[in-house]
Amino acid sequence: MALIKCPECGKEISSKAVACPSCGNPIASKRQAQPNTIWTTPSTSFGCLTVIGIIIILIMLIMIVSVGEGAEPEYPPPVTAPCVRVIDGDTIECVIEGKIESVRLIGVNTPERGEPGYEEARDFMIVMCEGEEVRLEFDHRERDRWGRILGYVFLKRRGGDTFVNGELLRSGNALFYGYFSTNRYNEVLLADFCE
Repeated sequence: MALIKCPECGKEISSKAVACPSCGNPIASKRQAQPNTIWTTPSTSFGCLTVIGIIIILIMLIMIVSVGEGAEPEYPPPVTAPCVRVIDGDTIECVIEGKIESVRLIGVNTPERGEPGYEEARDFMIVMCEGEEVRLEFDHRERDRWGRILGYVFLKRRGGDTFVNGELLRSGNALFYGYFSTNRYNEVLLADFCE
């Protein structure tokens, strides 16, 4: 408790007193007249602008999300080409539009030359693809940093197409290489790898 001076008579009184005991001057009414700055509400214009801004942001987010829903991504059309050579377990050469192109199989990774399993993976691909007509399907990325076409390889066989990328995984000659999260056959390849 502190002592304050009465504005009327100048005597010291308790800061909690409602009125001065000497002169009867009311003290509490003067204290209550001061606004309570801690509990003031923000102006309504600021509040309205905030609400409008939040609504606009929510509408924009809904529009962005809904644009991608239901739309099938567009991929380049498939190409049928003869496989003229197997480079290694995950790269073949095909004649595309009269030009020999290296095709790197998407979603798989095989041992490199000199690593254990290299010859087995390469030999598997020679038996599967070399001299065969293959159908190449593509993803969003057309080429890798070495200029090779990135593709999924399918063989026409009795009873349906054979997905070569998946067969490499099932045979144990390759590891799943899900480097690109948007690969269109990632789920299929991962299932083949886990088989």
